[in-house]
Amino acid sequence: MGSAEDRRRHPRVDIRAEMQAGVDEEPFAIHLLDLSESGARFTCQHELTLNVSISINIDFYPVGFPIRSLILWRRKMDDSGLYVYGCEFINPTPGEAFLIRELVRTALKQSPS
Repeated sequence: MGSAEDRRRHPRVDIRAEMQAGVDEEPFAIHLLDLSESGARFTCQHELTLNVSISINIDFYPVGFPIRSLILWRRKMDDSGLYVYGCEFINPTPGEAFLIRELVRTALKQSPS
């Protein structure tokens, strides 16, 4: 059986950035760790439920937009109270999908080989 990276639909790129997310319009801070065309990985201090839908505000100047995401997994990092989450984007619009694809493409070109 292949590794998790082998099974991914899309490549992930390391993108470290502070973002806002929300559940039922209640905002909270997240720290984005990586991004792919189909989802993201981030840390936050909120203990989110698996399979809950959240809105992540993707905010990379000059582009900013909210995207619905589904929490697929989580793990507690350590005693700091931080959790790491993996999420999948839920039915992105063609425009959202294009913008995320471009963000990933740009980050891949900028990453050291």
